[in-house]
Amino acid sequence: MSTTAATLEFSTLGVIGPGRMGSALAESLSLQGYPIHAIAGRSEACPKARALAQRVHARIARAQALAETCSLIFIATPDDAIAPLADTIEWSAGSAVVHLSGATDVQALQAAQHCQAHIGGFHPLQSISQAAGTATTFQHCTITIEAEHEALSKDLATLAHALGSHVNILPPNTRMRYHAAANHASALLVALMTDMARLWESWGSSEKDMMDALLPLMQNTLSAARERGVTQALTGPLARGDVGTLEGHLAALEQLDPALARRYAVRHQPLLTQAPDDQRQQIAALINAYAAVNTHTS
Repeated sequence: MSTTAATLEFSTLGVIGPGRMGSALAESLSLQGYPIHAIAGRSEACPKARALAQRVHARIARAQALAETCSLIFIATPDDAIAPLADTIEWSAGSAVVHLSGATDVQALQAAQHCQAHIGGFHPLQSISQAAGTATTFQHCTITIEAEHEALSKDLATLAHALGSHVNILPPNTRMRYHAAANHASALLVALMTDMARLWESWGSSEKDMMDALLPLMQNTLSAARERGVTQALTGPLARGDVGTLEGHLAALEQLDPALARRYAVRHQPLLTQAPDDQRQQIAALINAYAAVNTHTS
C-alpha cells in the first residue's frame, strides 16, 4: 500500500456497483493508500458487494446511505442504469458524483446536479477481465476525466496519477467523439485483422500464420507512430506514390471479393493527403473509384 497518497478535497470514497470495473477501481485505489469508505450493490445482501467490501475493508451500505456519507461517489453500474440510479437518490450538496462510463454523457447525473452535487466522468480506457484490482491494473492506461468543478477535476487527476495512468481531460459535449475514437481503435482493428485472415486463408494459410507474420509489422508501425507521429509512420505504396502496385492490390482483391477491395480503398482514403504531390491526383482517382463501388451492398 502506498504511504504517500495525496490529500483530496473529496476524501471519503464510495463505490456503487461491485462489478469488474468498480471492484478493480476500488481495490486499486485502496492499494494506493486511498481508503474506500463504503460499497453499495443491488442490496446489502449482494454477494459481490460483500466480497469487495471485505477485500477493501469498507462497510456495506445501501446506495442512499452511501450517498449521505461519502464525499466522492463512483457509479460503476452498466451504462443504462446510471441515470435511473441517479434519479432515485437524494444526493448531498457539495459532494461529487462520478460515473465510469465512456459513452454516457455526464448529464445522466443531472439529478445529482439538481441536488447541488458536482458531477463528472472518470473512464479508464482499459478492458478489465477480472473482478480484482491490483497495484498495476491501471498502469499506463489512459483515464479520461470530465468535470466542470475545478477541485473535482483536480482530485480525479490525482487519483488517476496515483493509479499510474495517463490523464485525458475531456471538454463537455465531446464524449461520443471520444468513445467513437476508442471503439475505432479496438473494434475496427479486429475488423482489419478479420480481412487479413481472409486473405491469408485464400491461399491455404491459417489465422495463426497471419498473426505470426503481420503482428510484428503492425507493432513496428505503432512504435513508429508513437516515436515519430502518426503521419510519419506510413510506409508502403501510397507513401511511395506507387500507383501500379495499388492498382494491382485493388484488382487482386476485386477478383477475390469486391467488398474486400472496397474496404481496402475506403481505409486508404484518409491517407490520400500523404501521397506524393506528383501522384496524388492519380492515386485519389483510383482509390475513390474503388471506394464508391458497391456502396450499398458491401
